[in-house]
Amino acid sequence: MESPEKLSGDFIRTERAKILEKIRFSDGILGQCESYKTEKDVPTSSHTETYALLQLFVDNERWRDVPFYLKTGKYLNKKETVINIKFKTVDCLLLKGCPLDSNWLTITIDPESIISLTLNVKTPQNKDQIMPVNMEFCHSCVFGVQTPKAYEVLLEEIMHGEQSIAVRFDEITSAWKIIDEIIARKLPLYTYKKESTGPQQAQEFAQKYGIRWKL
Repeated sequence: MESPEKLSGDFIRTERAKILEKIRFSDGILGQCESYKTEKDVPTSSHTETYALLQLFVDNERWRDVPFYLKTGKYLNKKETVINIKFKTVDCLLLKGCPLDSNWLTITIDPESIISLTLNVKTPQNKDQIMPVNMEFCHSCVFGVQTPKAYEVLLEEIMHGEQSIAVRFDEITSAWKIIDEIIARKLPLYTYKKESTGPQQAQEFAQKYGIRWKL
């Protein structure tokens, strides 16, 4: 059983701060939607970013050399919050039918709460044939749509004194150091059209690092 200290909210915040201190910005793409400057009170000379695609690393023993990619933007073709975790590709020992992709864990936060695990498994008909199988948990499918919203859960946790959901000052400081590092790089600002997937240069970025976005 975990000690009370490790179960406390402050312990979780301390561990978050440790990770943030070890994050290193490596490369990225910044963009601005063409229609952003037509918004009210936005100057035509604005260089404010509305899109970012970042490659980050965590310089500790556990996550060394594992790339983390963050992609976010306004005015895109769809609005969602998703975490995709790609598992390490292992050597295939089959004579044929080796999987084309790794196993994936997909955590969809918005607009629907869904956890999906995609695994490569052998088919019953042919033991040398591999196919992807999806195992999925849909929150609203099980508990219905009348479940508490995220902000409702947040407010309840605050009333019960849950500290792990609060951001400590050292976490904020470390996070802004990462932003300052990105700003110091003076990355070019590319434009993109409204309702698109982002700047065209983002596709070149994906090709550069061999990224295949999980749809």
